[in-house]
This record gives sequence, structure tokens and C-alpha cells, in this order.
Amino acid sequence: MHTDNPSSAAEVVIHYRRNDQFCGLRAFAYDINTTLRVNRQLSDAQAEAVRLLDAEIASADPSDSTRVFYRGCSEEDFRSCEQGEDFVCWSYLSLSSDPLEAAFFAKNHTGGATYLLSVIIPPGTRLLRISDSTAGTLEKEEWLAPRGLRFQIHPWNGTSGLNDEDICRLQIQVPHARNLRLELIT
Repeated sequence: MHTDNPSSAAEVVIHYRRNDQFCGLRAFAYDINTTLRVNRQLSDAQAEAVRLLDAEIASADPSDSTRVFYRGCSEEDFRSCEQGEDFVCWSYLSLSSDPLEAAFFAKNHTGGATYLLSVIIPPGTRLLRISDSTAGTLEKEEWLAPRGLRFQIHPWNGTSGLNDEDICRLQIQVPHARNLRLELIT
């Protein structure tokens, strides 16, 4: 298996964005987040990549206002979420400012349950933009929140705050999504 040692934060961000083979992992972003969620031991290269990514996020400018993002994910990612409870997300949290982009990631082609989350991020939160103008259309508005954030879970009807066109397209993309709203607890 490939065992690259990261040399810079920029390199780690590129591999995170590509979700390619890096630091001994087959799909870097997916696998590093899974490892962090289940508290598995990181290799030295993986620990260095996490340290570099943490530092890059910590150096990002804090938001100056409340921001609303979206996240599409499987039930496995958030099976511990229950309405009215809070939870700590031990992994990095990829977010999109575009609900349709998030819906693409929420799709479950086997018919299983999916989540479409509305994520409220308060002012002062540091978020790293991990997409750029060269990214494909499905990843042009992706942001990365730091690991270890605590969220409060609330019901969300999946449409509030969206325009009519987005609502229609979302209902086609993820018709059986379970919708939740996460609010970062500061």
C-alpha cells in the first residue's frame, strides 16, 4: 500500500480534496475521517497529515457572520444522531454552501437511508475552503470544518431557507432523505 509522508499542509489539502491514495490510505479523506470517528490509531504519516490539516484550518480566517451549509451523508455517518441530542463530530466535516451539491453526496444508489443536513455555523468559526476555481462543478463550494465540533440536532423539513427551484431539484435528488439541522454549539 502507498505510504506517502506529507510535506506540507497544501499537499494534504490537495489529497483531501482528491480523496486519493495517500498516507497509506486508499481514499484519504474518507479513510482518515473513518479512522478519526472510530478512534483508531493513526500511523505516523497519518498523524502528521492530521496535524498539518488542523494547522491549516486553524489559520483560516474566522467567519464574521452566521453561515448555513449543507451536508449529504449516509445513515452510517450519523447513526448516533437523535433529535434533541447533541454529539461531537470527531472527524473533519465537509460542507457545501450549495444544497444540490450536498444532495449529490446524500444519494444512496442502493435505496438505503440518507441524510440531508442543514448545518448552522456561528460567527467566529474557522472554516477552510478546500475547493477552488479549478474544481469540478460538484465540488466548487466545499468547505472543511475542524474536527471535534459539538452540534445540537434539530428537526428540519429539508426545504426551509431554500428557493422553490432548489426544493424541487432536491426532492428529485434525494426523495427519501431524512432531514436534520445541526447547530454548532459554541
